[in-house]
Amino acid sequence: MNKIDWEIVANHLSGQATEGEEKKLAEWLARSAENREFLERLKKMWLTEQKALPRPDTEKALRLVMARIQQPSPARQPMDIQIPASFTKRPISGLLTRPLFLRAAAVLAVAIGAFAIYTLLDSRREIETSSVTFARVQTLQLSDGTRITFDVGSSFKYPESFEGASLREVTLDGEAFFEVARNDRLPFTIHANGGAIRGLGTSFAVRSWKSDENVVVAVKEGRVSFQPEANDDTSKIVYLTENTMSKLSRTDISPTSAEKIDFSDYLSWMKREIYFRNTPVPEVLRQLERWYNVTMQAADSSMLHESITVFIGSKPLAENLRLLSVIVNARVEQRGDTVRFVPR
Repeated sequence: MNKIDWEIVANHLSGQATEGEEKKLAEWLARSAENREFLERLKKMWLTEQKALPRPDTEKALRLVMARIQQPSPARQPMDIQIPASFTKRPISGLLTRPLFLRAAAVLAVAIGAFAIYTLLDSRREIETSSVTFARVQTLQLSDGTRITFDVGSSFKYPESFEGASLREVTLDGEAFFEVARNDRLPFTIHANGGAIRGLGTSFAVRSWKSDENVVVAVKEGRVSFQPEANDDTSKIVYLTENTMSKLSRTDISPTSAEKIDFSDYLSWMKREIYFRNTPVPEVLRQLERWYNVTMQAADSSMLHESITVFIGSKPLAENLRLLSVIVNARVEQRGDTVRFVPR
């Protein structure tokens, strides 16, 4: 969690935040899903307190929240908490005229004390990992109704249920087509080898192999946001709509601008076909390894620094190897499951 002035949070909960404070809170929320989830839990606690709990002893409540903030649990310190001088040095008696603020402070005191417990329990939530076999394309339906079709060799992590979550989060290493069930309250986020893709209800393809240089996102319908996972700068977000794509390389600080495409090209792998455009040779060879369950080798490493354009069709391995050998000007030697390209 990034720094946040907790007086701003208390003012927001009590409805007494200024325009400037609301802007700072919005910026903090935009930095991470964890921040947004934590605020949602605070809001639920606040609503419960408003409906069910008796009004607290205001001075005692404020003393409690100050003690909780200044003395975090030694077992775990999940937040970098910033206490502004104006908040910590202000006489308590000066705040007693703000009962709503103090009721919000009481909620924060409980939340800060309970956050370590919540995080521990949340970290123990069972995460089921689905590993698609090398033998075939596989389709999986999640508990929310989202359907995902994976290419051979992909791996995927997802929670068994999204119940009680403030967003839907999954992790992909591979290639997949997502048909996301719409839920305006729970955005769907994919963590993909350095890229973060988010939508509400849409369909799109993601190519994100750990060994590849780029993460590629192509949208069939709806609207998707795409950004570097480690960069909270909202200016680095690219928004994609129907029949557009973007890619993010490991060395770039933001994805490329949206580009018009024929979306069908990005699902050809479902038919065991793929068109590589100016693609590094190693990436092409790895695709063949996954599809044909073989090991590819190059006798001359300089060959692996080249980029090629080639259509790999749904054909026997030998035919695709002959095509590649012409393009890279090499002969093919195959022994069992090992294929070796040797310069002519």
